[in-house]
Amino acid sequence: MDVKVSVILPSLNVGPYIEECLKSVCNQTLRDIEILCIDAFSTDTTRQVIKKYQKEDERIQLIDSERKSYGFQMNLGIEKAKGKYIGIVETDDYICPDMYASLFDIAENKQCDYVKADFDFVNDSNGYIEFTRDRLFPDNSDIYGTVLDPSKNEYIYLHDHNIWKGVYLKKFLLDNCIRFNESLGAAYQDIGFAMQVFSSARSAYYSDKSFYRYRIGRADSSVKSPKTLMFIWQELQFLMNRSNWPNQFNVCAVFSRFALAFTDELRRILVNCGISIEDKNIRPYFDLICSKYKEFMQQGIWPNDDTNPGTKETMLLVLQDIDAFIKNEQIAYTKQQAIFAEQKTKREQFYSSVDSLKVKNIIIFGAGAYGRSCYRDLYAKNISVAAFLDNNEKLKGTLLHGIQVIVPADLALFQKEIGDTGFIIANKSHAEELSEQLIKMGIPENKICRYR
Repeated sequence: MDVKVSVILPSLNVGPYIEECLKSVCNQTLRDIEILCIDAFSTDTTRQVIKKYQKEDERIQLIDSERKSYGFQMNLGIEKAKGKYIGIVETDDYICPDMYASLFDIAENKQCDYVKADFDFVNDSNGYIEFTRDRLFPDNSDIYGTVLDPSKNEYIYLHDHNIWKGVYLKKFLLDNCIRFNESLGAAYQDIGFAMQVFSSARSAYYSDKSFYRYRIGRADSSVKSPKTLMFIWQELQFLMNRSNWPNQFNVCAVFSRFALAFTDELRRILVNCGISIEDKNIRPYFDLICSKYKEFMQQGIWPNDDTNPGTKETMLLVLQDIDAFIKNEQIAYTKQQAIFAEQKTKREQFYSSVDSLKVKNIIIFGAGAYGRSCYRDLYAKNISVAAFLDNNEKLKGTLLHGIQVIVPADLALFQKEIGDTGFIIANKSHAEELSEQLIKMGIPENKICRYR
């Protein structure tokens, strides 16, 4: 078989998730792939599941990793890979069936060093599944759909945080000696890899389609550790020790990305988690990173005119007055928590109003952004939606989240087919008018409620 994509699946004790992950990779519409399961001697059911699927699919290889290191596992996978492109799937996540077919076609047609796409967060920790789209470049849509040179674009360094949502030309990785840091564990090695990729690539493509489903909410997630400053320091040291440092790197952009990671972790550790700056897992690495950045500034390496103003301002405050940084972030965190509490209250009130409709079938009146938000809240509670209703005739017959959009002229026939129906008005500006419209169409008021 001529392998088009080698999909690397690094694993260690992911028993509850590995089957869903493997199934999604095996079911790819692009059949010319190899599936490299690099397991660090899991002690749960992970290996049994891999071996079961290995018997059913000859494309699967189980490769033992002698070290419990994400970076070591990934380097081993790249070394063993026979495909033209490298794909990465975290083994507690899963992917859509057409992911690699779509990305491979783009990479071949556009002749790119790498191709990436958007993804969805998946949270099933609360007993139900909630999807949230992550748009990589929310305020710069020009990046999507065109071949670009990422090496000089600091915006990409700051916003493209993940390595697993795309494919990489294997020759590109090998020619540029791009490797993972083989530090122990599985945290922040992706930053070092990504900084090498961005600095070395001259042709990249970003799709605004979403193929990857990234699971959040795991209690044992490495990013929840108080040792994350140590991980950040290790990655920074790893890059600066590379033989091609600094000549082949966009050094200022790399430092901006690490400044963003550093300040984000400080915010999480010191404010959100309430851990003291003097904690033994924090203070030594805080001092090391601050000392290094002061050295960068004295040498004129960072910042420069292209440095993101927000990143620069926050990092300078940390360097000059950590207490002021903590105080500012505590105020912001308190306000944020108040907003979250208000949103939660409104959401619960909304769910109560939906329950009061006492119907089997729900139609959302409004197929715009508010209607899509309404759908996500209903989906999070496993409340199914029969259809979207909208006054825009151009939307008739289209699909939104896989659900048909109908117009008022079709409503009577649709209701006759599905039976008892309740309506949720999802329009922020014209809720009164839409409510009156439904009532004039014969819909009882007690079968109508509004989205929060």
